[in-house]
Amino acid sequence: MEVFTEEVLATELASEVVELVLAHGVVRAASISTGKSHGSRLSEIEEHSDVEVDECAAQPSVPPFAATKVLTVEMVRRGLGSPGLVHGTGGIAMLELQYTDGLLTDVSVLSDYPHLQRVNLSRNCLSDVKPCAVSKHLHVLDVSQNHLQETILGQPSMLNTLLASQNYLNTVAEIGTHTHLSTLVLHDNCLTEIAGLTQLKRLQYLDISNNRIHSLQGLEGLPLLRTLKANGNLLRNLAPLQGLPQLKHLEAKDNKIICLRALSTLERLETLDLAYNRLFDITQLASLKDLKWLCKCSFQFNPFQSEENYRSRAIFSLIQLTHLDEKQVDAEDKVAAINLCNPPVKVIAAMNHASILQRQLFNNTRILSSTLTEHTIPYPLVVLVGPPSNAKAKLKEILMINFPILAACATTTTGLMKEGQEESPWFNFVSEREFDEMAKDGAFYQTSTDETDRWGIAVSTIEVLAASSAIPLLDVELEAALTLNLLSFTLFTVYVPPDDASEISPERMALYDDAVATLEQRHASRHSQNSLSETLDLLAQRKESQGHDTTDTHTPILDLVYDGDTEVLFEMVTEAAAVLFEEPCVKSRLGI
Repeated sequence: MEVFTEEVLATELASEVVELVLAHGVVRAASISTGKSHGSRLSEIEEHSDVEVDECAAQPSVPPFAATKVLTVEMVRRGLGSPGLVHGTGGIAMLELQYTDGLLTDVSVLSDYPHLQRVNLSRNCLSDVKPCAVSKHLHVLDVSQNHLQETILGQPSMLNTLLASQNYLNTVAEIGTHTHLSTLVLHDNCLTEIAGLTQLKRLQYLDISNNRIHSLQGLEGLPLLRTLKANGNLLRNLAPLQGLPQLKHLEAKDNKIICLRALSTLERLETLDLAYNRLFDITQLASLKDLKWLCKCSFQFNPFQSEENYRSRAIFSLIQLTHLDEKQVDAEDKVAAINLCNPPVKVIAAMNHASILQRQLFNNTRILSSTLTEHTIPYPLVVLVGPPSNAKAKLKEILMINFPILAACATTTTGLMKEGQEESPWFNFVSEREFDEMAKDGAFYQTSTDETDRWGIAVSTIEVLAASSAIPLLDVELEAALTLNLLSFTLFTVYVPPDDASEISPERMALYDDAVATLEQRHASRHSQNSLSETLDLLAQRKESQGHDTTDTHTPILDLVYDGDTEVLFEMVTEAAAVLFEEPCVKSRLGI
């Protein structure tokens, strides 16, 4: 093989340029645009891969010209470029060959050029490029848009980048022998499987889009793969991807995928495009919630996208997202998603209160009580707050027996009736539809929603008790207590801890603990340890503020935490009634 010196090389290049200008006049525009399209394709790969593709491959030094079907030495000389040092000899030779759009069918002459490192033979009619294998230092080979069917080089090589898209390849077995590959583009071929790539331990970028692949079996052993494009295939699941710990970018749109569970192990995943698939269940997105680096997702044109509040529900499931379906996700979107899908009890209370006030504007209802001398006086309520427990049930019985003025106030609920509650004075069981109709008719003073059921205090229930000069005794959960605190009621609230805190979810216990902490903090600020006198002072202050706590309008006011000491409870209820309910009939019935 002839080795060119710098002087000979410069002379020959200059003479060739002159000959070309004289023969063709100007460089064809089509040839120039061809070089640019090749460069843009390599740039797209670099954008999704950490592999560095040589810019020389994108900018040929000599524009390609039309040629006959057989590549000749003269054609090769015209397509050569990028002079450089020959590895192992110290001489200088052309390291790149660019010959595209030439309708070539035979490149046997390339067996005489063992020093080539980058070869671009795209957009020809080649069915065999084995002569390129003679170059032991070939790093980049672009044979896209040809007629290749099975083999490419026919033997292992040092290839780093292989672009073989838009051919007729039906197997990747031979490609799997090029163990130095880091970038492999095989889109728009005739592949039905990709088994045989397990030896490509250095592969970082793989594009197998627009084939007829049914399974990704064979990708499990690619430890460095970071970008995978598998659009436009026949995939039904992504299970083989569980063995790709470095995968960052995944595109699998326009397939038949129905399950996302396999993606839960891809801890480094950053972008995910699964548009045009068959995802019916939006709850599957929960399997991606622990992928903390996942920031961009697209699920466009999947069946679950037609579900109500799809975008908010998807954002709630993947709160870490910055983009969903090619639209930015901002802080307002995330707040709206949380308030819709899992609103804090404070938000639920505010929404219920706003709903009640709106209905009262159209339903002018008021308590018709013989115990109140003025209609502006807030109506008194004694409220037991806490989860269902035996302690609360016993406490209700004790209070009812020792304080005849207290009367059970039935709570309307959509919950399931339990054994022994058929004739309970504490609950009125209705269906969801009945509850909605009552709410629309303004039949409730207060409504609330817990983890599973809806609750409401009916106007008619309060009016019946008020007409009999009784003070309602309520048994409610924390959510209801929050809403009551926003209404025009004067409350005396007792928190009854559960018999076994382990039976309550940690989230709900945290809410109860927060309410108790507020009570303890309020008493501690006045240098008191839950004393009776301090509590009564607070109750008197609350009466002056029309039943509202000016220090904390969201956390329910707990006047007492019941610890089983009924004597303290009786004394506080009696004295609290005297402070809260300064009405003659109330005092007389209490014996004060």
